[in-house]
Amino acid sequence: MTNDLQKPLDENINIDWETSQKNIPEGKLPFLTPNQISKNTSLVGFPQKAISYLKSRAKYISNHENIKRLAWHFHYLLCYNENFERSNVSFWSDMTDIMGDMSGSFLSFDSLISNQE
Repeated sequence: MTNDLQKPLDENINIDWETSQKNIPEGKLPFLTPNQISKNTSLVGFPQKAISYLKSRAKYISNHENIKRLAWHFHYLLCYNENFERSNVSFWSDMTDIMGDMSGSFLSFDSLISNQE
């Protein structure tokens, strides 16, 4: 990903990109904070090792603007976009070509972020 990411490559992810980016909060994304991750993962009974790993990945995501924007976009689609068909999540790319070995943990946040609201 470049530092001037305009849109993700996958057409299933591009849905409402401009609107989500206009609504990205300043600073840290609330669903990527350690406290929110602890709260959400405790709801589903994640083991401590998995929680620690997700917290480290959340820190990484938070420190990389383009990845943070993509995480926000997923959150926006799942939590705020009333027209987004939730079943479309199954068509999202695993982004291995962009995220490498972190792609699995990145997409794990999909299931957690909707619990934040």
